[in-house]
Amino acid sequence: MAFRRHGPEPGVVFLTQRRVYILPTRHGLSFGLALILMLIGSINYNLSLGYVLTFLLAGLGVVSILHTFRNLVHLYVSAGRVSPIFAGEIAHFQIVLENKSGFIRHSLDLACGGPRVRVDVPAAAIASWSSRQSPRSAAGFQLQRVTMDTRFPLGLMRAWSYVQPDMRALVYPRPDTAALPVPDSDSENGDVVSTGAGTTTSPACGPIRLAIRRGISLESIGAQRSPAHEAVRRTRLFGALVRLGSAAADHAGRGAPVAPRALW
Repeated sequence: MAFRRHGPEPGVVFLTQRRVYILPTRHGLSFGLALILMLIGSINYNLSLGYVLTFLLAGLGVVSILHTFRNLVHLYVSAGRVSPIFAGEIAHFQIVLENKSGFIRHSLDLACGGPRVRVDVPAAAIASWSSRQSPRSAAGFQLQRVTMDTRFPLGLMRAWSYVQPDMRALVYPRPDTAALPVPDSDSENGDVVSTGAGTTTSPACGPIRLAIRRGISLESIGAQRSPAHEAVRRTRLFGALVRLGSAAADHAGRGAPVAPRALW
């Protein structure tokens, strides 16, 4: 359970003792093997100074374990700023490291799917680190798991921990930088013919453009195609015919002409 993988964690992540792991490096294993050989030689030849040197180096190795572990534990890791990007660009995730202890954290190596970056965190201060990652999708891009490790002070031990702040970069679609083609319209039927390369004609937009040039509103065009507006148009036409007949009867004796446009 101690080596379980943590998911995205919101807020501030505190590195407790259970989240920091430590193991010897290659140099540490070689150092331990050398101590064993020195101890065997001191016992074989009964060398008092050999015992002193062997146990002195062994004590130095034990103390280095404590300093390596203390250099990483009890750090506060939080999410910083991340700016939105366009598709194909590099996202910069800022991670903030806060050291509330009274000693400096030396040589902290941070990696997140790329080369390692070494950071020093002063005592009672804050340091930041920016991770550069390429988005894999055109939507929200989640920050990957960050590995924090240190080999300070002697390089005999390696202490590491995993953190994943809840950070997501917003990825916008990349705008088209190509110039827009200049449309050319046919004066006969209003069809739009594009002269640009890689474009197609839009004959469906021709009647609308032609109607706009002639001063006809789009509502009248929609009314001709909608059944409800067609019924309203027929009703208005029937009413106009009735008013035309009434006006013709009134003006029959007077001999005055009837203006059809006034009836609409």
